Amino acid sequence: MRRSAVVVGLETKAREMKSRRYRFESPCGWLLPPVERIASPNCDARPDGAAPEVVIVHAVSLPPRQYGGRYVEDLFTNRLDPAAHPYFREIAGLRVSAHFLVRRDGSLAQFVP
Repeated sequence: MRRSAVVVGLETKAREMKSRRYRFESPCGWLLPPVERIASPNCDARPDGAAPEVVIVHAVSLPPRQYGGRYVEDLFTNRLDPAAHPYFREIAGLRVSAHFLVRRDGSLAQFVP
């Protein structure tokens, strides 16, 4: 069975990403490029002595079941335009973020250290 160019392209990108190593900018907690740094205002200081123990992975699309675009990034930075889609009016007051976003092309964005 012949695979589509999209599938082959995604497989190639996955292999590239798997072999990539990221370095932290010490001591502030930001990853160094090629990770895109997008500072979110929705970040509080971690309590003294607290260390991350778990990584939680979510799948998110905005609007629901529509992929690509910058709406997730806009949500994490409080720039989501409620007039851009009816669903956005329902979530307009949310103040949330994630540490990282893995985009559909495999690139990484970091929102909080």
